[in-house]
Amino acid sequence: MLPALDHFHFCPYCGASSIERTQETAIRCPSCSFEFYMSPAASAAALIEDAHGRILVVKRAKDPSKGKFGLPGGFADVGETLEESLQREVREEVNLTLESWSFLGGWPNQYAYKSVIYAVVDNYYTANVENFDSLRSCQEELESVHFVDPKSVDPEDWAFPSLRNAIQCYLNLR
Repeated sequence: MLPALDHFHFCPYCGASSIERTQETAIRCPSCSFEFYMSPAASAAALIEDAHGRILVVKRAKDPSKGKFGLPGGFADVGETLEESLQREVREEVNLTLESWSFLGGWPNQYAYKSVIYAVVDNYYTANVENFDSLRSCQEELESVHFVDPKSVDPEDWAFPSLRNAIQCYLNLR
């Protein structure tokens, strides 16, 4: 696994092999002066609470963090706001429509996928749904869905460090 920019060996513009890292998040080609900056990707996820104070979690079916608990959510698409991403991902993963949401916080994360380590800013929202009647799991991405008391989950069972931070923030606000 390597950070994304470490996979660049040739200039994407002119093809020269003399590219150099100018900082952790940028490369530059001395031959043609092309510069490329790798900004973090953005994701949005929902902490959806039921009437008993439990939150809806998903068990991840794929790496990274296969078998660990996550929340319904995912990466923002180009041209999409975080709130649009949040709504779309919740619909795709658990078939729920959000009624309302409120920003909880954002934390940096690293997402390792197919030999590349991507920098990500994971954004978490508390959210509400009218009911859970339409709840179902996206079989392609998720092993299962559960309602859990977040206080009873071992922190190591959360899929990502950013999620552990979000859960702690959520618990501190309750």
